[in-house]
Amino acid sequence: MSTRATLCLFLLISLSLAGCGEQPRVIQRPGEAKITITGGNDPNIEAATKEARKTLPQFVKALQHPTPSQSRFQVKALFHDTFTAEDMWLQHLKYDGTQFTGELVNNPYQIQGYQKGNTVSVAAKEIVDWAYRDGDKIQGAYTESALNAEDKAAATAKPG
Repeated sequence: MSTRATLCLFLLISLSLAGCGEQPRVIQRPGEAKITITGGNDPNIEAATKEARKTLPQFVKALQHPTPSQSRFQVKALFHDTFTAEDMWLQHLKYDGTQFTGELVNNPYQIQGYQKGNTVSVAAKEIVDWAYRDGDKIQGAYTESALNAEDKAAATAKPG
């Protein structure tokens, strides 16, 4: 096997094993929203995503006809490149009935070809979460709630 083929195989195995059995890891870059790396296949995140997708029509209704107290509409979508996938938030949204168009809130951690501030469009089926402010309350944010619950559980499980 050539050196290049061996390196590619090593990278693929490393990527597939990354995060297996680990607690979520948080990356905080200056001036950007936090990034949480979960390693995939998290039942709490999967349940949160299912709930967000089920209630997406509620979000669309609020986005298209906001009350004076509703603002800061965002969706979290799944983005792909050749080797991996990553969820990222979009803001300043428009919805045309099949896809959302908005601006990326942060730079991706792993995937290539995107950067903070890019305007991108994503199909509604790629949405994994949504959120907006209604007065002083946040509506939606199902995956964020699940991640925050996991962070709290991990913090209380650590020996003090």
